Amino acid sequence: MIIVGLDWSRSKHDFVIMDPQGKVIERGAVAHNANALEELAASVERHVSSVEQVHVGLELNNGALLAWLVVRGYC
Repeated sequence: MIIVGLDWSRSKHDFVIMDPQGKVIERGAVAHNANALEELAASVERHVSSVEQVHVGLELNNGALLAWLVVRGYC
């Protein structure tokens, strides 16, 4: 299992990927566009064997970024 924290903004999204103990595995920022989000998905999925192992904390409860997370199958 990994935990992904996402900070939403109109132009970019800061992210952190942590193990269950809170150790930072990776951090960075991605642009607010489809190609950059696919790059983020590749980063996330390098650390797990299935999307069911991904838990996401997101600072908002609606919008395109949340819809993208649901479509990817992230919890």
